[in-house]
Amino acid sequence: MPAHPLPPLPQPGPDTAEFWEGCRRHELRIQRCAACRRARFAPRPACPHCGDLRFAWVRASGRGRVHSWTVIHGPTLPAFQHLVPYAAGVIALDEGVFMVGQIRGCPPEAVGEGLRVRVEFDDVGEDVSLPHWRVVGGAATGGGGRARGSSAAARRRGGRAGRARGARTRRR
Repeated sequence: MPAHPLPPLPQPGPDTAEFWEGCRRHELRIQRCAACRRARFAPRPACPHCGDLRFAWVRASGRGRVHSWTVIHGPTLPAFQHLVPYAAGVIALDEGVFMVGQIRGCPPEAVGEGLRVRVEFDDVGEDVSLPHWRVVGGAATGGGGRARGSSAAARRRGGRAGRARGARTRRR
């Protein structure tokens, strides 16, 4: 019996099966439109940009930046209780699409907008691997520090680190 309960597991369908098969192989896969060449995620039959139905599955770099995040303190599902508090966020991949997942490799309070991350996979079963994000390049400090550059970048934008887009204050 596992030390912790299993998290909710994906139920791949016709549009998502290739994504989850890639995760099982520890490959992050996204779709690329054959007409406009734009990357897309979540998987779907038609391009949201041009409507074309032709696409190819491509291997993504697995690298990106934190776009938005939250710190989960609870209550949460039993499978995640041993992790609280933990950070989860929206990641802007270098390919231009967004994915969601846990952010690991630094204290939750050190996560900030623009923090560089890379994908990693948890093998939760023989046929299932789930993606999450790990901080890269020593970009975060321990013990309550901020992500390197997040406060300076926020000051240049006229806001504070951790503030949601659209909620910026103006400097006078």
